Amino acid sequence: AAGGEGREAAAQSTRQWFSSGNGGEYRKTYHGFAPGYAMVVDSPTHLQMAPMQIDTWNREAMDISARRQGPVRFVPGPQPRASLAPADAAHSGLLECPMTTRLTKVVDGAYAVHANASSCAEPILTYHECFEAARKVFTHVVSVSNASGADARRPVGCSAALRPSSASVSVFFNEMASPPTACSVAHQCVCPVAPKPFGQATGALRYHPTSQPADVGRGFAARFGGGGKSCAAWPSTDLIEHRNPTCDIRHYQGGQWACNHGWSLLDAEQQIPWADRPLVFVHKFRFYVQPYVPAYHTPIRLGETAGSALLLGSPWEYDVPRCAEGVPGCSRDAHGMWVHKVVGKHVGKHTFDHCHAPTCLAMEVYACAKGTPLEACDTTAGKLVCRTAPVYGGTGSPTEQGSRFDEAGYIAIPDCFWGGAEWGLEPPQQLDGVPLHIVKTCNATLGHYGEMAGGQPWVYS
Repeated sequence: AAGGEGREAAAQSTRQWFSSGNGGEYRKTYHGFAPGYAMVVDSPTHLQMAPMQIDTWNREAMDISARRQGPVRFVPGPQPRASLAPADAAHSGLLECPMTTRLTKVVDGAYAVHANASSCAEPILTYHECFEAARKVFTHVVSVSNASGADARRPVGCSAALRPSSASVSVFFNEMASPPTACSVAHQCVCPVAPKPFGQATGALRYHPTSQPADVGRGFAARFGGGGKSCAAWPSTDLIEHRNPTCDIRHYQGGQWACNHGWSLLDAEQQIPWADRPLVFVHKFRFYVQPYVPAYHTPIRLGETAGSALLLGSPWEYDVPRCAEGVPGCSRDAHGMWVHKVVGKHVGKHTFDHCHAPTCLAMEVYACAKGTPLEACDTTAGKLVCRTAPVYGGTGSPTEQGSRFDEAGYIAIPDCFWGGAEWGLEPPQQLDGVPLHIVKTCNATLGHYGEMAGGQPWVYS
């Protein structure tokens, strides 16, 4: 509702933040409110957009000029070795931003080398950290070469072979889990000094540009820990208890933090393809505007701006493991499919949910009676107040089947609406100070990086 009539109303604002149904890449995802509720902004003149887009167009196998004849079958293009998507998947592994060989992990803290030990007390977990750790330790050498692989002749984790005569060092990250080889003078172990407990490490990802002309990536991602990316403690989410990789930079495998602007999502040895064939497209937005009438409109605002985001991830994202027996959060559903669940408990307001294809199945919010301890609020003690299950394109949905929006793999995320009875809606939920139990369920037949989970409420006074 644009400013005009009733401009004197105190609820007017000169700016608003639009963010709802994130993850609903499907073009039929609804962004709006029940009748009588509106975002109020006084005479806007500018719109600033922050798109999150990844180019997954396989120029050699997908003729997108044929869209007028119907949706084009998706064919994955090149992917880095850390991608979790199978070659025949209906989605690109690039969407999940796997950690590539163009990235390293700059973890805060000291490292030391050991030549007379069986192994590190707590070995370095990834070559991304190993190569940066060696830079810290071997500051006096002229030349450093890095490699990774599986070699039973070398110690587990990060090791280095120093060549004093040439002032050079060869750093190797051993991907084997438990070789018998101990640290030695020939292969010195590079070990963390006093490593922090899981979830408490701080640091940042660094991008290393190649000499490829199309490689324009630079710099660092936002920081982990210390006020940056981290997982909240239970009962806000159970990710720390599950030791989800997203909670700690040392364990991080992929997701939003590996997806900065201009960063290539292919490995350094892979050429960035089709640089001469850029993907050109047009964004179109429709904003429906009407004069603000204080007697009719109830102003609302995005809950994230009012401390009401119901976050289960870090802050939004987390990894969905490929499920098996004994994997935390995993179980089989009524049809025998592996599913993964993340739960959390908050005190908050009503919500719309945020998740992504190809793994999201549902998010549920349960409200418990005021005074119920958060730890005691669960699906039994609480009442289900909102359940959102995404609609997947290409699955025969009666609302989309046969339409030009019915693209396989894309999802539309329905919202939970409350409003006037004349519109067939239940009254708005009064959830201020109410304990909430949130359950996120994903298809875990395959593993996925960077899935997201959280509530995006619109709140009013």
